[in-house]
Amino acid sequence: MEDKNKVITNENKEKEQDQIKVKHTPDNDNNVKHQQVDLDRLNKNKDNDPITQRLIKEDKMLLFITLTQRCNLNCGYCGNGSNEDIEDLATHNPEVVYDVNLIKKFDKVKDLAVCFYGGEPLLRIHLIEQIMPLLPNAKFCLQTNGVLLKSLKPEIVRNFNTILVSIDGDEATTDFNRGKGLYKMLIKHCKWLRETCKFTGDLIARMTCSGINDIYKSVTHLLSLGLFDHVHWQLDAEWDSDMDARYTNDLAEGFVDWKDRIYNVGITKLMKDFMENLRNGKVLGIVPFLGLIKVFIKGEKVKRILCGSGSDAFNVTTGGYINCCPIAPEFDPIADLKLDDFDHKKLYDTELIAGFCKECEILEKCGGRCLYANKDNWWGEEGRKHVCQTVFHLVKTIEDNLDEIKKLVDENPGLMEYLEYPKFNNSTEIIP
Repeated sequence: MEDKNKVITNENKEKEQDQIKVKHTPDNDNNVKHQQVDLDRLNKNKDNDPITQRLIKEDKMLLFITLTQRCNLNCGYCGNGSNEDIEDLATHNPEVVYDVNLIKKFDKVKDLAVCFYGGEPLLRIHLIEQIMPLLPNAKFCLQTNGVLLKSLKPEIVRNFNTILVSIDGDEATTDFNRGKGLYKMLIKHCKWLRETCKFTGDLIARMTCSGINDIYKSVTHLLSLGLFDHVHWQLDAEWDSDMDARYTNDLAEGFVDWKDRIYNVGITKLMKDFMENLRNGKVLGIVPFLGLIKVFIKGEKVKRILCGSGSDAFNVTTGGYINCCPIAPEFDPIADLKLDDFDHKKLYDTELIAGFCKECEILEKCGGRCLYANKDNWWGEEGRKHVCQTVFHLVKTIEDNLDEIKKLVDENPGLMEYLEYPKFNNSTEIIP
Protein backbone atom coordinates (compact mmCIF):
# COMPACT_ATOMS: atom_id res chain seq x y z
CA MET A 1 0.00 0.00 0.00
CA GLU A 2 1.32 3.40 -0.95
CA ASP A 3 1.59 5.81 1.98
CA LYS A 4 -0.58 8.85 1.31
CA ASN A 5 0.21 10.82 4.44
CA LYS A 6 2.90 13.11 5.73
CA VAL A 7 6.23 11.51 6.51
CA ILE A 8 7.23 11.90 10.15
CA THR A 9 10.98 11.97 10.55
CA ASN A 10 11.31 12.88 14.22
CA GLU A 11 9.43 14.22 17.22
CA ASN A 12 11.03 17.65 17.03
CA LYS A 13 8.82 18.64 14.09
CA GLU A 14 5.75 17.86 16.18
CA LYS A 15 7.13 19.86 19.10
CA GLU A 16 7.68 22.78 16.75
CA GLN A 17 4.04 22.56 15.68
CA ASP A 18 3.05 22.69 19.33
CA GLN A 19 4.53 26.16 19.56
CA ILE A 20 2.26 27.57 16.85
CA LYS A 21 -0.18 30.07 18.35
CA VAL A 22 -3.25 31.25 16.47
CA LYS A 23 -5.05 34.39 17.59
CA HIS A 24 -8.75 33.74 17.63
CA THR A 25 -11.98 35.12 18.99
CA PRO A 26 -15.53 33.92 18.37
CA ASP A 27 -16.37 37.17 16.59
CA ASN A 28 -13.86 36.63 13.78
CA ASP A 29 -14.66 32.96 13.15
CA ASN A 30 -17.19 32.52 10.35
CA ASN A 31 -17.47 28.80 11.15
CA VAL A 32 -18.81 29.26 14.68
CA LYS A 33 -22.48 28.34 14.42
CA HIS A 34 -23.44 28.27 18.07
CA GLN A 35 -23.59 31.64 19.76
CA GLN A 36 -26.61 30.90 21.91
CA VAL A 37 -28.22 27.83 23.40
CA ASP A 38 -31.38 26.46 21.82
CA LEU A 39 -33.41 25.55 24.89
CA ASP A 40 -36.13 23.98 22.74
CA ARG A 41 -33.86 20.98 22.22
CA LEU A 42 -33.88 20.04 25.90
CA ASN A 43 -35.74 16.89 26.91
CA LYS A 44 -39.14 17.98 28.22
CA ASN A 45 -39.89 14.70 30.03
CA LYS A 46 -37.06 14.69 32.54
CA ASP A 47 -39.24 15.26 35.59
CA ASN A 48 -41.35 12.20 34.82
CA ASP A 49 -38.69 9.80 33.53
CA PRO A 50 -37.42 7.38 36.20
CA ILE A 51 -34.19 6.77 34.28
CA THR A 52 -33.47 10.49 34.17
CA GLN A 53 -34.13 10.78 37.88
CA ARG A 54 -31.82 7.83 38.58
CA LEU A 55 -29.05 9.44 36.53
CA ILE A 56 -29.44 12.69 38.44
CA LYS A 57 -29.39 10.87 41.77
CA GLU A 58 -26.33 8.77 40.88
CA ASP A 59 -24.61 11.88 39.49
CA LYS A 60 -22.12 9.88 37.43
CA MET A 61 -20.73 11.62 34.37
CA LEU A 62 -18.16 11.31 31.59
CA LEU A 63 -16.97 14.75 30.57
CA PHE A 64 -14.97 15.24 27.40
CA ILE A 65 -12.93 18.43 27.32
CA THR A 66 -11.90 19.44 23.81
CA LEU A 67 -8.60 21.28 24.25
CA THR A 68 -8.03 22.19 20.60
CA GLN A 69 -9.44 21.39 17.17
CA ARG A 70 -5.94 21.33 15.72
CA CYS A 71 -3.99 18.16 15.07
CA ASN A 72 -0.38 17.36 14.18
CA LEU A 73 -1.34 14.53 11.80
CA ASN A 74 -3.42 14.33 8.64
CA CYS A 75 -5.04 10.90 8.77
CA GLY A 76 -6.83 9.88 5.61
CA TYR A 77 -10.21 9.16 7.20
CA CYS A 78 -10.47 12.07 9.64
CA GLY A 79 -12.90 14.98 9.52
CA ASN A 80 -10.13 17.20 10.89
CA GLY A 81 -7.97 16.31 7.89
CA SER A 82 -7.73 17.67 4.37
CA ASN A 83 -10.24 15.35 2.70
CA GLU A 84 -13.21 17.58 1.90
CA ASP A 85 -15.48 14.58 1.24
CA ILE A 86 -15.46 13.68 4.94
CA GLU A 87 -17.69 15.49 7.42
CA ASP A 88 -15.80 18.46 8.86
CA LEU A 89 -15.25 18.24 12.61
CA ALA A 90 -13.49 21.58 12.92
CA THR A 91 -16.52 23.85 13.02
CA HIS A 92 -15.79 25.26 16.48
CA ASN A 93 -13.17 27.74 17.61
CA PRO A 94 -9.85 26.05 16.80
CA GLU A 95 -8.50 26.99 20.25
CA VAL A 96 -9.98 27.37 23.73
CA VAL A 97 -11.44 30.87 24.14
CA TYR A 98 -13.04 30.59 27.59
CA ASP A 99 -11.54 30.65 31.07
CA VAL A 100 -10.70 26.99 31.77
CA ASN A 101 -11.01 27.68 35.49
CA LEU A 102 -14.75 27.41 34.86
CA ILE A 103 -14.20 23.65 34.57
CA LYS A 104 -14.08 23.74 38.37
CA LYS A 105 -17.89 23.77 38.25
CA PHE A 106 -17.78 20.06 37.45
CA ASP A 107 -16.05 19.30 40.73
CA LYS A 108 -19.57 19.10 42.15
CA VAL A 109 -20.23 15.90 40.16
CA LYS A 110 -20.35 12.97 42.57
CA ASP A 111 -18.60 10.48 40.26
CA LEU A 112 -16.75 12.24 37.44
CA ALA A 113 -14.56 10.89 34.65
CA VAL A 114 -12.79 13.40 32.41
CA CYS A 115 -11.44 12.61 28.94
CA PHE A 116 -9.08 15.08 27.27
CA TYR A 117 -9.89 15.24 23.57
CA GLY A 118 -9.08 17.10 20.38
CA GLY A 119 -7.91 17.61 17.67
CA GLU A 120 -4.82 16.36 19.40
CA PRO A 121 -5.05 17.21 23.11
CA LEU A 122 -1.32 16.84 23.73
CA LEU A 123 -0.76 19.96 21.63
CA ARG A 124 -2.13 21.73 24.69
CA ILE A 125 -0.44 19.95 27.58
CA HIS A 126 -0.42 23.17 29.60
CA LEU A 127 -4.22 23.05 29.69
CA ILE A 128 -4.18 19.46 30.96
CA GLU A 129 -1.82 20.53 33.72
CA GLN A 130 -4.07 23.47 34.53
CA ILE A 131 -7.33 21.48 34.58
CA MET A 132 -6.30 18.40 36.55
CA PRO A 133 -5.93 20.21 39.91
CA LEU A 134 -9.37 21.78 39.41
CA LEU A 135 -10.99 18.32 39.58
CA PRO A 136 -9.10 16.46 42.34
CA ASN A 137 -11.69 13.69 42.65
CA ALA A 138 -12.04 12.89 38.95
CA LYS A 139 -10.76 9.89 37.03
CA PHE A 140 -8.78 11.07 34.01
CA CYS A 141 -8.65 9.62 30.50
CA LEU A 142 -6.75 10.69 27.42
CA GLN A 143 -7.47 10.03 23.74
CA THR A 144 -4.32 10.79 21.76
CA ASN A 145 -2.58 9.99 18.49
CA GLY A 146 0.45 9.27 20.65
CA VAL A 147 2.99 11.42 18.82
CA LEU A 148 3.60 13.77 21.76
CA LEU A 149 3.22 11.30 24.62
CA LYS A 150 6.85 11.73 25.66
CA SER A 151 6.21 15.46 26.17
CA LEU A 152 4.12 14.58 29.23
CA LYS A 153 5.69 14.67 32.66
CA PRO A 154 5.75 11.18 34.23
CA GLU A 155 3.76 12.42 37.24
CA ILE A 156 1.04 13.66 34.88
CA VAL A 157 1.02 10.30 33.08
CA ARG A 158 0.41 8.53 36.39
CA ASN A 159 -2.61 10.75 37.03
CA PHE A 160 -4.43 9.04 34.15
CA ASN A 161 -6.63 6.04 34.75
CA THR A 162 -6.97 5.31 31.03
CA ILE A 163 -4.90 6.26 27.99
CA LEU A 164 -6.25 5.46 24.53
CA VAL A 165 -3.61 5.54 21.81
CA SER A 166 -4.67 5.64 18.16
CA ILE A 167 -3.09 2.68 16.38
CA ASP A 168 -4.86 0.82 13.60
CA GLY A 169 -3.32 -2.64 13.75
CA ASP A 170 0.03 -3.72 12.32
CA GLU A 171 2.75 -1.46 10.98
CA ALA A 172 1.58 -1.41 7.36
CA THR A 173 -2.02 -0.57 8.24
CA THR A 174 -1.17 2.08 10.83
CA ASP A 175 1.42 3.81 8.67
CA PHE A 176 -0.87 3.81 5.64
CA ASN A 177 -3.66 5.52 7.58
CA ARG A 178 -1.67 7.79 9.87
CA GLY A 179 1.75 8.43 8.35
CA LYS A 180 5.04 6.70 7.67
CA GLY A 181 6.91 5.74 10.83
CA LEU A 182 3.90 6.15 13.13
CA TYR A 183 3.62 2.52 14.17
CA LYS A 184 7.17 2.18 15.45
CA MET A 185 6.93 5.56 17.17
CA LEU A 186 3.71 4.60 18.94
CA ILE A 187 5.09 1.28 20.17
CA LYS A 188 8.18 3.08 21.46
CA HIS A 189 6.06 5.71 23.22
CA CYS A 190 3.73 3.15 24.80
CA LYS A 191 6.71 1.24 26.16
CA TRP A 192 7.94 4.55 27.57
CA LEU A 193 4.62 4.93 29.40
CA ARG A 194 5.07 1.55 31.02
CA GLU A 195 8.80 1.44 31.63
CA THR A 196 9.80 5.04 32.36
CA CYS A 197 6.57 6.54 33.69
CA LYS A 198 5.52 3.34 35.50
CA PHE A 199 2.00 3.77 34.13
CA THR A 200 -0.13 0.99 35.60
CA GLY A 201 -3.48 2.19 34.30
CA ASP A 202 -5.55 0.91 31.39
CA LEU A 203 -3.60 1.30 28.13
CA ILE A 204 -5.96 0.88 25.17
CA ALA A 205 -5.11 0.42 21.52
CA ARG A 206 -7.83 2.48 19.90
CA MET A 207 -8.29 1.53 16.25
CA THR A 208 -10.13 3.18 13.43
CA CYS A 209 -11.29 0.13 11.49
CA SER A 210 -11.34 1.07 7.82
CA GLY A 211 -11.43 -0.63 4.44
CA ILE A 212 -7.81 -1.76 4.65
CA ASN A 213 -8.31 -3.53 7.98
CA ASP A 214 -8.70 -7.25 8.37
CA ILE A 215 -10.32 -6.90 11.79
CA TYR A 216 -9.20 -10.32 12.96
CA LYS A 217 -5.56 -9.79 12.02
CA SER A 218 -5.52 -6.22 13.37
CA VAL A 219 -6.95 -7.07 16.79
CA THR A 220 -4.95 -10.27 17.28
CA HIS A 221 -1.75 -8.43 16.32
CA LEU A 222 -2.31 -5.70 18.90
CA LEU A 223 -3.21 -8.21 21.61
CA SER A 224 -0.12 -10.28 20.82
CA LEU A 225 2.20 -7.37 21.65
CA GLY A 226 1.55 -7.79 25.37
CA LEU A 227 1.61 -3.99 25.65
CA PHE A 228 -2.07 -3.04 25.64
CA ASP A 229 -4.63 -4.02 28.26
CA HIS A 230 -7.50 -3.65 25.81
CA VAL A 231 -8.21 -3.12 22.12
CA HIS A 232 -11.16 -1.04 20.96
CA TRP A 233 -12.25 0.16 17.55
CA GLN A 234 -14.73 2.33 15.74
CA LEU A 235 -15.82 1.71 12.17
CA ASP A 236 -14.84 4.23 9.53
CA ALA A 237 -18.46 4.43 8.45
CA GLU A 238 -21.20 7.01 7.81
CA TRP A 239 -18.98 10.08 7.95
CA ASP A 240 -18.69 10.73 4.24
CA SER A 241 -20.87 10.74 1.17
CA ASP A 242 -19.75 7.57 -0.61
CA MET A 243 -20.20 4.24 1.16
CA ASP A 244 -17.58 2.51 -0.99
CA ALA A 245 -15.01 5.31 -1.27
CA ARG A 246 -12.52 3.84 1.21
CA TYR A 247 -13.67 0.23 0.99
CA THR A 248 -12.75 -0.49 -2.63
CA ASN A 249 -9.19 -1.78 -2.69
CA ASP A 250 -7.12 -4.97 -2.85
CA LEU A 251 -8.98 -6.34 0.18
CA ALA A 252 -12.60 -5.77 -0.82
CA GLU A 253 -14.93 -4.50 -3.54
CA GLY A 254 -16.85 -1.96 -1.50
CA PHE A 255 -18.25 -1.76 2.02
CA VAL A 256 -20.80 -4.55 1.66
CA ASP A 257 -18.16 -6.98 0.43
CA TRP A 258 -15.79 -5.93 3.23
CA LYS A 259 -18.53 -6.26 5.83
CA ASP A 260 -19.59 -9.73 4.70
CA ARG A 261 -16.24 -11.34 3.88
CA ILE A 262 -13.80 -9.55 6.18
CA TYR A 263 -15.45 -7.85 9.14
CA ASN A 264 -18.28 -10.14 10.24
CA VAL A 265 -16.18 -13.23 9.55
CA GLY A 266 -13.40 -11.65 11.61
CA ILE A 267 -15.74 -10.97 14.53
CA THR A 268 -16.73 -14.65 14.53
CA LYS A 269 -13.07 -15.70 14.56
CA LEU A 270 -12.26 -13.26 17.36
CA MET A 271 -15.09 -14.69 19.46
CA LYS A 272 -13.74 -18.19 18.88
CA ASP A 273 -10.35 -17.05 20.22
CA PHE A 274 -12.07 -15.25 23.08
CA MET A 275 -13.93 -18.38 24.15
CA GLU A 276 -10.87 -20.62 23.85
CA ASN A 277 -8.97 -18.28 26.16
CA LEU A 278 -11.90 -17.96 28.56
CA ARG A 279 -12.03 -21.75 28.95
CA ASN A 280 -8.42 -21.53 30.10
CA GLY A 281 -9.18 -18.78 32.60
CA LYS A 282 -7.95 -15.85 30.51
CA VAL A 283 -10.03 -12.87 29.39
CA LEU A 284 -8.95 -11.20 26.15
CA GLY A 285 -9.30 -7.43 26.36
CA ILE A 286 -11.61 -6.94 23.37
CA VAL A 287 -13.71 -3.96 24.40
CA PRO A 288 -16.83 -4.41 22.20
CA PHE A 289 -17.12 -8.00 23.46
CA LEU A 290 -16.59 -7.09 27.10
CA GLY A 291 -18.95 -4.12 27.11
CA LEU A 292 -21.84 -6.21 25.79
CA ILE A 293 -21.03 -9.28 27.91
CA LYS A 294 -21.12 -7.02 30.97
CA VAL A 295 -24.70 -6.06 30.06
CA PHE A 296 -25.94 -9.44 28.84
CA ILE A 297 -24.58 -11.50 31.73
CA LYS A 298 -26.61 -9.38 34.16
CA GLY A 299 -29.73 -9.72 32.05
CA GLU A 300 -30.11 -5.96 31.80
CA LYS A 301 -31.99 -4.13 29.09
CA VAL A 302 -30.06 -1.27 27.54
CA LYS A 303 -32.13 1.86 28.05
CA ARG A 304 -29.62 4.45 26.86
CA ILE A 305 -26.90 4.54 24.21
CA LEU A 306 -23.87 2.75 25.66
CA CYS A 307 -21.39 5.55 24.94
CA GLY A 308 -23.55 7.76 27.18
CA SER A 309 -23.78 10.60 24.68
CA GLY A 310 -26.60 12.94 25.67
CA SER A 311 -27.57 10.93 28.75
CA ASP A 312 -24.55 10.95 31.08
CA ALA A 313 -21.66 11.87 28.76
CA PHE A 314 -21.04 15.41 27.51
CA ASN A 315 -18.37 17.60 25.96
CA VAL A 316 -17.01 21.06 26.74
CA THR A 317 -16.28 22.71 23.40
CA THR A 318 -13.38 25.07 22.77
CA GLY A 319 -15.91 27.90 23.06
CA GLY A 320 -17.07 26.89 26.55
CA TYR A 321 -20.39 25.46 25.43
CA ILE A 322 -21.65 22.00 26.34
CA ASN A 323 -22.73 19.57 23.66
CA CYS A 324 -23.52 15.88 23.76
CA CYS A 325 -20.54 14.53 21.82
CA PRO A 326 -17.11 15.86 20.83
CA ILE A 327 -17.38 14.52 17.27
CA ALA A 328 -20.69 16.25 16.53
CA PRO A 329 -19.83 19.94 16.69
CA GLU A 330 -22.35 20.89 14.03
CA PHE A 331 -25.27 20.34 16.40
CA ASP A 332 -26.45 23.04 18.74
CA PRO A 333 -25.07 23.13 22.28
CA ILE A 334 -27.29 22.24 25.22
CA ALA A 335 -25.76 24.56 27.82
CA ASP A 336 -23.21 27.31 28.33
CA LEU A 337 -20.53 26.73 30.98
CA LYS A 338 -19.91 30.47 31.12
CA LEU A 339 -23.34 31.30 32.55
CA ASP A 340 -23.57 32.00 36.29
CA ASP A 341 -26.56 29.70 36.74
CA PHE A 342 -24.91 26.68 35.02
CA ASP A 343 -26.01 23.46 36.73
CA HIS A 344 -24.43 20.20 35.60
CA LYS A 345 -27.42 18.16 36.82
CA LYS A 346 -29.59 19.76 34.16
CA LEU A 347 -27.46 18.05 31.49
CA TYR A 348 -28.53 14.49 32.27
CA ASP A 349 -30.72 12.82 29.66
CA THR A 350 -30.82 15.92 27.49
CA GLU A 351 -30.84 14.03 24.22
CA LEU A 352 -31.91 10.46 23.55
CA ILE A 353 -31.45 8.13 20.60
CA ALA A 354 -33.94 8.88 17.85
CA GLY A 355 -34.68 8.02 14.23
CA PHE A 356 -34.56 4.48 12.91
CA CYS A 357 -32.87 3.08 16.04
CA LYS A 358 -36.08 3.59 18.02
CA GLU A 359 -37.85 0.99 15.90
CA CYS A 360 -35.00 -1.54 15.93
CA GLU A 361 -35.60 -5.02 17.33
CA ILE A 362 -32.27 -5.04 19.19
CA LEU A 363 -32.41 -1.50 20.60
CA GLU A 364 -32.53 -2.80 24.18
CA LYS A 365 -29.44 -4.90 23.49
CA CYS A 366 -27.16 -2.35 21.83
CA GLY A 367 -28.73 0.96 22.88
CA GLY A 368 -28.24 2.44 19.41
CA ARG A 369 -25.02 2.71 17.43
CA CYS A 370 -24.56 6.48 17.28
CA LEU A 371 -26.65 9.45 18.33
CA TYR A 372 -25.49 11.54 15.38
CA ALA A 373 -25.03 9.03 12.57
CA ASN A 374 -28.80 8.71 13.02
CA LYS A 375 -29.22 12.39 12.27
CA ASP A 376 -26.68 12.83 9.48
CA ASN A 377 -27.48 9.57 7.66
CA TRP A 378 -24.62 10.18 5.20
CA TRP A 379 -24.90 6.76 3.57
CA GLY A 380 -28.67 6.77 3.23
CA GLU A 381 -31.05 4.03 4.32
CA GLU A 382 -29.31 1.25 2.40
CA GLY A 383 -25.88 2.14 3.75
CA ARG A 384 -27.21 2.49 7.28
CA LYS A 385 -28.76 -0.98 7.12
CA HIS A 386 -25.45 -2.51 6.06
CA VAL A 387 -23.63 -0.79 8.94
CA CYS A 388 -26.30 -1.99 11.36
CA GLN A 389 -25.74 -5.55 10.15
CA THR A 390 -22.29 -5.37 11.76
CA VAL A 391 -23.96 -4.62 15.09
CA PHE A 392 -26.55 -7.38 14.64
CA HIS A 393 -23.75 -9.84 13.95
CA LEU A 394 -21.74 -8.68 16.98
CA VAL A 395 -24.75 -9.02 19.28
CA LYS A 396 -25.70 -12.45 17.92
CA THR A 397 -22.13 -13.70 18.19
CA ILE A 398 -22.05 -12.85 21.89
CA GLU A 399 -25.55 -14.19 22.54
CA ASP A 400 -24.63 -17.50 20.89
CA ASN A 401 -21.86 -17.95 23.48
CA LEU A 402 -23.58 -16.40 26.49
CA ASP A 403 -24.71 -19.63 28.14
CA GLU A 404 -21.19 -21.01 28.12
CA ILE A 405 -19.79 -17.70 29.38
CA LYS A 406 -22.19 -17.81 32.33
CA LYS A 407 -21.24 -21.43 33.01
CA LEU A 408 -17.54 -20.57 33.00
CA VAL A 409 -18.17 -17.67 35.39
CA ASP A 410 -20.09 -19.97 37.75
CA GLU A 411 -17.10 -22.32 37.74
CA ASN A 412 -14.57 -19.51 38.11
CA PRO A 413 -16.17 -16.41 39.69
CA GLY A 414 -12.87 -14.54 39.49
CA LEU A 415 -13.45 -14.11 35.76
CA MET A 416 -16.08 -11.46 36.46
CA GLU A 417 -13.41 -9.07 37.66
CA TYR A 418 -12.17 -8.90 34.06
CA LEU A 419 -15.45 -9.45 32.22
CA GLU A 420 -17.12 -6.53 33.97
CA TYR A 421 -15.56 -3.88 31.79
CA PRO A 422 -15.35 -0.96 31.72
CA LYS A 423 -15.61 -0.22 35.44
CA PHE A 424 -16.67 3.30 34.52
CA ASN A 425 -17.34 5.11 31.26
CA ASN A 426 -13.76 5.54 30.07
CA SER A 427 -14.78 6.85 26.62
CA THR A 428 -14.78 3.43 24.92
CA GLU A 429 -18.11 3.58 23.10
CA ILE A 430 -18.62 -0.25 23.16
CA ILE A 431 -20.62 -0.44 19.90
CA PRO A 432 -18.23 0.02 16.94
